[in-house]
This record gives sequence, C-alpha cells and structure tokens, in this order.
Amino acid sequence: MGDPEVDVIVAVHTPTRPVERAVASVLEHTCAAVRVTVVVHNTDPAPIRARLGAFANDPRVRVLEHRDGFRTPAGPKNLGLELATGAFAAMLDSDDSLEPGALDAWLEAARLPDGLADAVIAPTSTAGGALQPSPPIRARMASASVPVLDPIRDRLAYRASPLGLIGRARFAHLRFAEGIPTGEDQPVTAELWFTPGSRVVFPILAPRYREHDDQTDRVTGEPRPVREEFRSLDVTLAPGTPWSRDPRARLSLAAKLLRVHFFDAVRNRLGGDWSEETRVELAEAARRILAWEPRAARVLAKADERLLRAILAGGTDAAEIGRMLDARNRLRSIGALLPRRIAYALHSQAPLRYHAAGALLLRRGRR
Repeated sequence: MGDPEVDVIVAVHTPTRPVERAVASVLEHTCAAVRVTVVVHNTDPAPIRARLGAFANDPRVRVLEHRDGFRTPAGPKNLGLELATGAFAAMLDSDDSLEPGALDAWLEAARLPDGLADAVIAPTSTAGGALQPSPPIRARMASASVPVLDPIRDRLAYRASPLGLIGRARFAHLRFAEGIPTGEDQPVTAELWFTPGSRVVFPILAPRYREHDDQTDRVTGEPRPVREEFRSLDVTLAPGTPWSRDPRARLSLAAKLLRVHFFDAVRNRLGGDWSEETRVELAEAARRILAWEPRAARVLAKADERLLRAILAGGTDAAEIGRMLDARNRLRSIGALLPRRIAYALHSQAPLRYHAAGALLLRRGRR
C-alpha cells in the first residue's frame, strides 16, 4: 500500500494479549487510509499471527519482530516509529481499543485553518466507558471548535502518554526512552507539549481511546523498588531540553511529578513494604524534582506540602503518613484545595484550578 494518513503502532509482548481486538478496532471502523504495524516483542510471533487470523494477511497490516532483552514497550514502539511514513503516528496498546470513528475524528481535529496540528490528544475512557479527565484543560477550551491549547495554562503535563496522533512533519524524530522500567513516554510527551510553537488540540467530544482492564500482565504496572520507579527522572529532568529551559514548563511538569507520581508512589508503598529505607528513597526522588524546580512545592495544596515535608524530614510513622494521604483526598477541605501561600491560590498549577478543571471536563465530556 502507499503511505497512509496514520501509522498505528501496536506492541505486543505475550500471546495472551487480545491484539486482534485492537487491530479490528482500527481496520473495521476507520475511513482514512491507515496502516497497523504489530511489533511482536521478545516472544514467538507465530501465536500472535494466529490470534490476528485474517488480519495477519491484510495489506494494511504488517507484523514485525523485535528482540531487545527489555520488558518495557519502548523498543518495539521505537521500531514502529522508525518505519512510519504517514502524516501521523498513533500508539495503541495491544489490550486496548479505539471507539468506532476515533481516528477519523482525530484527523478532522488535526486539520486547522492554516495547516495540520502537531499533535492530537485522544480523549480516553475506562473499559466501562467513563471519561478520564486528563489533561485537565481550561473549561472554555473543551469545546466543539477544538482550539489550539496552551501547554501551561491547559496543564498538558498531566497527559504523560502520547495517546492520539503524533504529527510526523515536526516530530518524526521522537523516540521513547529505552532501558528504563517505567516512564519511557514522559520525554516524548514533554517534547510534544512544550516545544515552542507546538500546536496541540484535544477533541474532548470525539470517539475515545478505550483502556481495557481484562489483562493482568502490564509490565509498566509491576511493583518495583523506588529508585527503579524514578529512573525516568534521569531523562525527564535532563538539562538542555525544551521544557527544562522554560521556567513555566518546568514548574508545570515538576508540580505534576510531585502531585501524581510521587504521592502515588508513597500510597503504593504504605501496605507491606514501608520502611525507613523506602522513605529515604522517596525523599531522594522528591529532592531531585525540587532541585530541578524549587517552586513546585509552592503550588501544592497544604495537605500535599505537609505530607511532602514529612517524607523529607523523616520521623513520621506509616499510620500518620496514611492519615496525611487521606487528608489530601478530602477535596472539599481547605487543606486539599489551597496552597500554604495564598498568593498561589489561583495559579494555573495550584490545586483549586487543577481539580475544578478536571470536574468541569468530566461534565463537558458526559454522553
């Protein structure tokens, strides 16, 4: 076939993955010219071809093999990106699917009055169809007209996965970070969102990327030591990147790293493996983020900053850490909605606007 409009890249790691569902969701419900590249990663391709059935011989499908010794999907995704020739590339996990008409709607959103968008953020939903309010863009930007977003004011840092369309005219060089256990997509989206002049749209009302939950072997969800989990900071906080040179982008990304990744890591370890060693490693990760952008703590909620200080200082037992985590989730409380410094209360990265934007986005995307 000739060059497609969209190259869809599907990395598959085990023969148990329902890759045929993913491929069918593209080929059976898309009018645009598409090509699906299935990259079989560190496993025998024969069972994958068997699962694909007739799709394996479809001229719009190519099945490739990639072996690299790593369990993360960066390698096979990068192979797909290297071989892409379409105007856009799109990532689709082998256990996920696209709603009917999704690619066509995203392509329509990419057609701006004066050219093509550099990236289209896909609306995503759970397996049950519930919209995921990420990124929490400003309410007036969640409209049928699909305006170009501001990476800072629309908090694009909160979309870490490049689900949607990647414009190859400007970003054909992008690659996932290989050799790290998780967070390989963070430098990809950081460059997409924060490159000066990058035009990004988010068609919130379009058909969605659907994340299924019927598989239990996602490698990026495996428990791992704290230092391993935060190895992606080596890439994300590297000097010389477009986002590290921009103070506003740095603050936005650092606040997100603390608010989402850091506090999630704390919560995930409160069960059976909480120890002083764990706290020390978490504190090391937080200090790295704060050294990169010291202002990040200023836009955190009071409850968040209190918990952060407890992890940094030590001397707080697991039960109290758990109570602090619960406090940050009481979203009707002042402590969870306002920062300690009142001057930052209405900052675009502060909790009040962050949570309000997410709530309004859920309402706007309701079907």
